[in-house]
Amino acid sequence: MSVHELIQTSAQLAQVSQLNALNAHFEEQRRAAAIQANLGQALFETERMAKRVAATLQHDAFAAAVLSYDWLALIQGIHSSHFTDVDHKRAWANAHDTLTSAYRNGQFDPHVAPLLTPYFQNRAHFYELLARVDGDPNAFYAAAQQRHAAATRSKPLSPTVPVGLVIATGGLFFAAVIAGLAEASGAFAFFFMLGFLGAIASILAFVSASSSKAAHRSAQARYEAACRHLEAFSAFMRDPNAGAFLQRIWDEHPLLFHEPIPTPTASMPPSPSVQTFVERKVVERHVVVTRCRFCRGMTPVDGPTCQHCGAPGFGG
Repeated sequence: MSVHELIQTSAQLAQVSQLNALNAHFEEQRRAAAIQANLGQALFETERMAKRVAATLQHDAFAAAVLSYDWLALIQGIHSSHFTDVDHKRAWANAHDTLTSAYRNGQFDPHVAPLLTPYFQNRAHFYELLARVDGDPNAFYAAAQQRHAAATRSKPLSPTVPVGLVIATGGLFFAAVIAGLAEASGAFAFFFMLGFLGAIASILAFVSASSSKAAHRSAQARYEAACRHLEAFSAFMRDPNAGAFLQRIWDEHPLLFHEPIPTPTASMPPSPSVQTFVERKVVERHVVVTRCRFCRGMTPVDGPTCQHCGAPGFGG
């Protein structure tokens, strides 16, 4: 490469680098504008997730670590500096710290840390395989069978048909030549016209046979590809270190999909509905009392003995 070409190449590379830098700058501005437009929603959802993670951490450190990792990846690029209100800055920082602490707690937990990396790797592979079967293996297989049956319902044209037409066309043209040599103009025109029509029919037959074979091959290839995707998904789900591992994790950690149910404690006041129910029951209870004829004290009539002196048959 000459010096001139090297200079031109360097200049082109510099221009490409500048364009990439400008594109990155514009993309950052666009992203910042999108973030600013949805900061309120992002703050609300992040605070809610932080509360869920904090509650989950008390029951399942693995589920809390996974939830934190996924949410931190989702809000990547948003910082407290994007907010203008001081309270919003503080709320965002607190929620972000809660999520970060939960994930770090899982990373240093000897029971949780060995499960995180294989879980994320197998989950990513699972989603990739699931996307290949359109999210539903059974429906995907049924649709593939229907498409294959519809495409192969009509049998391809037999190759002997175009060959027979070619032979017949050749015979007609040969007959036209004989008629021409015999100076029979009527016969020549007749056989030549038939030969011309036979040539057109032969071409159409060859095209139809070729397209029919191509359609059948394409349908068979699509069906075989669908079967390979299904087999790959099935093999993955049968693998004890892949799909079976994910299934075991999902069975053992249901808080990955459900929020923990809060249990009332002594420090937690009863809910308004409980208070209303208890008060209503107390108000509606009526106790009928009478005066004991032995000790003259007031005692409930439904008791077997007087609550003061213990005498039976106290009424009357």
